[in-house]
Amino acid sequence: MAFAWTLSRDPIDQRVDVLMQSLTEQELIQQTWSPYGGTPDALLAKIGAGGVGQISYKLAGHGTLTERIAQRNAIQLKIMNASRSGLPASWSSEALHSAVAGGTVFPELVTQGATWDPELIEDIGAAIALEARSVGIDTAFSPVLNMWVDARFGRLQEGYSENPTLSAAYATAQVRGLQGNQPVGSWAYFNASKLVALGKHYLAYGAALGGLNGAPAEMSERTLREFYLPPWRAFARAGGKAVMTSHNSVLGQPMHANSYLTNHVLREELGFRDGYVLSDCNDVDALVSFRVAANISHAAAKGINGGVDLDLQCGGQAAYTSLPAALKDGTTTLAKVKTAARRVLSSKLALGIFDQPIVVNASRAVEMVNSPAHQALALRAAEEGIVLVKNDPWSAVRAAPLRKDPLKKDPLKKDPLLPLTAAHQRIGVVGPNGGCAKGDDPQCDGRVQLLGSYTQYDGSVSVPTVAEAIASIRGAASITWALGATAKVAPPSEAATRRMEAVALANRSDVVVAVLGDDSKSSSEWGK
Repeated sequence: MAFAWTLSRDPIDQRVDVLMQSLTEQELIQQTWSPYGGTPDALLAKIGAGGVGQISYKLAGHGTLTERIAQRNAIQLKIMNASRSGLPASWSSEALHSAVAGGTVFPELVTQGATWDPELIEDIGAAIALEARSVGIDTAFSPVLNMWVDARFGRLQEGYSENPTLSAAYATAQVRGLQGNQPVGSWAYFNASKLVALGKHYLAYGAALGGLNGAPAEMSERTLREFYLPPWRAFARAGGKAVMTSHNSVLGQPMHANSYLTNHVLREELGFRDGYVLSDCNDVDALVSFRVAANISHAAAKGINGGVDLDLQCGGQAAYTSLPAALKDGTTTLAKVKTAARRVLSSKLALGIFDQPIVVNASRAVEMVNSPAHQALALRAAEEGIVLVKNDPWSAVRAAPLRKDPLKKDPLKKDPLLPLTAAHQRIGVVGPNGGCAKGDDPQCDGRVQLLGSYTQYDGSVSVPTVAEAIASIRGAASITWALGATAKVAPPSEAATRRMEAVALANRSDVVVAVLGDDSKSSSEWGK
């Protein structure tokens, strides 16, 4: 078929000008769509013949890596062949600390933040980019620049730090690792091993009232600018090319219709003029629930007018499919739609997606994904991110009054508790994230939770539990694990039995390794 574009290395602005002149109004509108998930057939039916800006489709669990790449290529070709203009889609993925199913899983951002090592963060970004591009992912939902202010907030894994200066340093490092050197204010062609860094969530997302996901961030503009804006300023200055707006409202306006903070502050003040803004899942639709839009077409107009270029459409909701109605009733303009489409098309041209829309070398992906070099980098990050709060046996005695003789030593002697020695013959591991009831269960919490959230988990990557790891060094005979209390609601009698078992194990052990904390179900975006 004859495509509405040609292979070229002409300046990107020039290529976009030529391309857009050939597109219909509906094709321009569909460049603002970003459908998420679903079956391939449902995805293709939704896109139809008009092409699409970007898709976020998980290939986890669909055969081998080579088979998943083949499926990705097939979907891309069907999108192009169904389109009058042969427009390819951009492919995005979560990439906080892993971007590919079966790929390298780096420590979560809270651990990366504790390394105090921006160069290491840049190396991690580069490794994630290599793995992602090798399988056809061209846009990474990273870096995540949420700032921590409330321990109740369920997305504390999505942020490096509570400090704006440190977070800004990591923002710069991650953008460089993922993207390489991109100019500020314009698009340049990407290296084939780099991708678009899509920072999220703009803005003040971690400041939700009561720690509730999506709740308003109530603060003065001075606080907003001095505390929450520095990481985003660093992101823009590093050449970051895409941003996701947050679920919440800031300065009294939902972020998906906040023209002041997006069009003025982000684009004009911070210099993020050329990049595109992606909504979070269904948040343009949610403007109706925020009571700032009368209906979905009005919400679509509010989103485009507010600076949101791409509508992340999860499930059956898809606000920007109503843009034709918004254009007809005059609540937005074709010029604004064209501006949004131009930003999206510019990114795809810069990434080389028009020039090479499919993955042609699956063997390279097999070499890159979860490579020994990347595993070694993940180990280094985990080691650098360890935080030893206090290595003091006397504090351990005070903290564990149920032990009759916790260390079998004079408690006033200040020998460090760690590392464990041969004197610790009986080691008890307690906590739901410390072990598995069935030792070979690949899906148990004690194994899966160590990988963290947003890993595209499909069971192809497995790690030993804490109990298993200690047993591999000290021998299985010296290790016992007890579940103890869990974040899951259990019948009172069952919960009491589990606690008593953990206490009994602690009392007969020379030392206890308590693996504490939430899991991805109790502490997550919509965790309860």
